[in-house]
This record gives sequence, structure tokens and C-alpha cells, in this order.
Amino acid sequence: MDTPYGPKEITKNRQVALPKDLMDRAHLEPYDKVYVAWNDALPGTLVVIPIEMVSEWIRLGRQAYEATNR
Repeated sequence: MDTPYGPKEITKNRQVALPKDLMDRAHLEPYDKVYVAWNDALPGTLVVIPIEMVSEWIRLGRQAYEATNR
């Protein structure tokens, strides 16, 4: 894990600005869609997951399901 950026303020609308460096490294652009999830592996943390990654997980899960139920 990298050195954390911050502290960052959560606005009254529950928004947090992501640093440009992290956006670039994650290949995210303004208005991209992401999921946010609790991270059980590192309690007290959240993860930001690009929608493309979740879509790929769903596709792979369907393939695995279809392969085992033929």
C-alpha cells in the first residue's frame, strides 16, 4: 500500500475528492462510474472499484457457472 493522501475532508454531500495521481494510476476520469465497498481484508478501509472491473468479475462468474452446470 502506498503512503496515504490526506487527510481529505468529506463534504456535507458525502463526497471526497480523489487526488489526480491516484485517478491517473487507476485510469479513472471525471464522471467514470465506480463501486465503493467495505474492505474486510483491511478493517476500517474502503475500496474504490472501477465499474469495468466489476463487469469483468460478473462475466467471469457467469462463465464459471455455465462451465460447471453443463
